[in-house]
Amino acid sequence: MADYVINSRNFFIDSTNTVANSANIEGDNIQLSLASNPIECKQGEYARISLQSFSMFKSWYDINYTNNQFYIYIEFTDQSLTPADISSLVFDPNAGQQGSPRWSDYQTSARTFLCPVTLSVGDVNTISDLQGNLMSTIVEFFKSFFTTSDAAAGGLDNPPNIVESAATGNQPPGAPYGNFYSPNSQTTFGGAGDRLMTETFGIDFHDATRATKYQFDLYLYSFKKTRDTHLLLGGPASMTSLDPLVAFRTDMANTETMNTMTGVTGGTDPRGNTLSPDIYQFTLTHLAPPQRSTNQHVYLRCNLGNDNVETENMQTPTLTSPATPITSSDILARIPMQTEYLYFDSATGQEFFMNLRQKSVYTLNLRLTDSHNRPLPRIDTWAPTLGSLNFTCILRIDLLREGTPLLMQTQPTPNPTPVRFSNLLTKFDHGNTEL
Repeated sequence: MADYVINSRNFFIDSTNTVANSANIEGDNIQLSLASNPIECKQGEYARISLQSFSMFKSWYDINYTNNQFYIYIEFTDQSLTPADISSLVFDPNAGQQGSPRWSDYQTSARTFLCPVTLSVGDVNTISDLQGNLMSTIVEFFKSFFTTSDAAAGGLDNPPNIVESAATGNQPPGAPYGNFYSPNSQTTFGGAGDRLMTETFGIDFHDATRATKYQFDLYLYSFKKTRDTHLLLGGPASMTSLDPLVAFRTDMANTETMNTMTGVTGGTDPRGNTLSPDIYQFTLTHLAPPQRSTNQHVYLRCNLGNDNVETENMQTPTLTSPATPITSSDILARIPMQTEYLYFDSATGQEFFMNLRQKSVYTLNLRLTDSHNRPLPRIDTWAPTLGSLNFTCILRIDLLREGTPLLMQTQPTPNPTPVRFSNLLTKFDHGNTEL
């Protein structure tokens, strides 16, 4: 026999109301008390919670803390370079200040650096928008990477700088380089073609001999156990270590880069201008098509024990080698993410549900995460408690009786009471009744 519903009710929820009740409750992580209307099951019964409707405004950006950090790996190719040569070229910020980051902290060997950089948080509409964000990040990185000190201060006369677009006003006077990056001709994320991003830019060493001496290889890395930047920029993820610097120091043969790289001095720029031999020109070609965002769904999770299961990487994004790939799940539903809103309206009432293990429920915790159980991005610290991440939903709560009951549900056949023990009034006339 199939299980059958014996009672149902709808639970209408607005997380905005819970925000005002406590500063510790966030709009995307709420605790509800059911003390006045608990879920209670009798023997042979169990409860089922299912999502009927969900709506929420998407108040965060596609490029956010889950996908905006990557590493720039630089290796100077001249084997004869000494540490003194490197220190005259590379600026060591905040040197001597205890606890401050320094470029020496990012050195993986005498001639190599692995430096964390961060894309600007925001949304992009085209591949060119994403490339502009990436190249602005690279430009700012090299501004801080190369020393600004001249020879008298231990640096080089006329230190190198990245050549930017003339439109920004930052192009060195007389430099022949016309554009600091050349976007792919395919500008839409879903268009035809290979959609691979390619960027070309130059570094002006102001001296042809120096440009040759200080040539270096440049690669972009994304470590999949901490961020999803490789999906955003296009390319394979790298490493399983949670400490990229340790990983690079112990495994310099790693090739899981997001790009191929070619570097030349002289030649022409993307506009056909003849380059000075003082300029070292890079062309970065990404290995896979980029993405506008790295999450397509938001996951509604519930703290109640149930029979659902999930793969372990949906529970712990930093998992390296799970002993068991499947684990118990707290996922109640998966809501598709649109450009501006998240919306779900059940067609059957049974797309997403939980069969609860406990017989009584007095509190309910609901929270929203991405596919790896990370909290939703915040545009600011005030966003959760002041309602920017609030949502509304309708849960259906069903009480079901098990189709194969543990106890007999039909009433036993009654044992009739003998007439002599009943209270019925009977007339005994000993056969004197007249017909």
